[in-house]
Amino acid sequence: MDSFLTGLRESVLSTRSMSYASNAESVTSHDDQRYPQHHLPPPSRHGSVPTLRAPRSRSRRSSLSDYSDDQDLEMSGAQGEGPHGLSQIQELPDSVADSLLFELPREVRDLIYTYCLSSGEGHPIDWPTAQNTAGLQPQLLRTCKIVHDEAAPVLYSSNTLSFLQSSDANMFARAMASPVYARCVTSIRLLIKSSDTRYWMPYLTSKNAERSLAADFPKLKNILIRFKSAKWQHNHPPETHISELPHSDLRWTEVIVGLRGVYIPAPSDFVTDEEFHEHIRRRPNDFLELGDELALRKHAMGLYKLAELRMAGALPGPNIRAICTFRVGSTQFGALVGPYRGVPSVAEKLSRRVIQRDNEPFVGFRKEDFEGRAEILTRQTDPEWVSSGLALFARTGHANLEGISVALEVYTLDSRKENMGV
Repeated sequence: MDSFLTGLRESVLSTRSMSYASNAESVTSHDDQRYPQHHLPPPSRHGSVPTLRAPRSRSRRSSLSDYSDDQDLEMSGAQGEGPHGLSQIQELPDSVADSLLFELPREVRDLIYTYCLSSGEGHPIDWPTAQNTAGLQPQLLRTCKIVHDEAAPVLYSSNTLSFLQSSDANMFARAMASPVYARCVTSIRLLIKSSDTRYWMPYLTSKNAERSLAADFPKLKNILIRFKSAKWQHNHPPETHISELPHSDLRWTEVIVGLRGVYIPAPSDFVTDEEFHEHIRRRPNDFLELGDELALRKHAMGLYKLAELRMAGALPGPNIRAICTFRVGSTQFGALVGPYRGVPSVAEKLSRRVIQRDNEPFVGFRKEDFEGRAEILTRQTDPEWVSSGLALFARTGHANLEGISVALEVYTLDSRKENMGV
């Protein structure tokens, strides 16, 4: 029995020691060059780092066997200060030495943090907000500094932040959140009104280190733009207006082109001078139709390489989706989303095509892209446009427009749902 208890004690201590050491290793493994020293926060935002020493033996374990304090929790592999502000930790301090949480492996602790700090079903978190509508438990971060250092990156990296104004996004990254944790944000949603485009464009397209989307959130993997257009022509057939988008809405086009200029490199950037000259040496007749100017021929070669990367889904930078939304009347909404009625004529059969599907190259939007896609508009879809009564929306698939996924969305606030496909 004594040997069994001794083995059990050693197993528990080993699990706790290794799991906590793994945290320090994961935090310090990042490239320090990506986190300049002047961007690092102080070791503690509320004073100096507490003195770390060997924790006291727990009284409930004394029945297993006697062991000295200097044998408990010898930590290794935690060197220096990591990018998330986790200071040098060689062993658990007294304040958390008796916590069962730190007996769990780091992977299990991360699952707990994710459950407490992630919004359900990927719902975006609006900021600023009057109430916690995402079911988060951020008070977990206040329990102790060690939990804060482990869990704070989960809060920022596993949620989608949503902003109505460019100043809100900049203020959040620079004043509300630590710049270190702002670097953990991977998904963002921006709700842009057509009338506010002039305020958003400097923030979206600038590379200013103090005020720009790229500088405030440098680790973005997903950018969702919900552009609220005012260009819908209510006195024109909806299919005519749809077929002219996105080029008929210059402000939406401005947003798309601006984001592409920041996050998608120019075609010539995909080809080095060495690659280009080697290609021309082997195939001197390629791109001759462009003339003798090497810059144009290199640009054309870059276009081919860029197309290959798009087809392979390996385009660098974040995944950018831009949805242009319109408010329409209930009659037009019903005409768009309702099922196709009647027997189509030969001319109609010839004019119809396969609907625009997700991730396919953009070929233009048609009325058929909306049919049968009506859904109920919720706060998670758009927190500003949900009002009393029933709100419905329909959205096309996301087409690939030169590296950016574009889609159209129509919605109506009419509470009646007859002939609306719902």
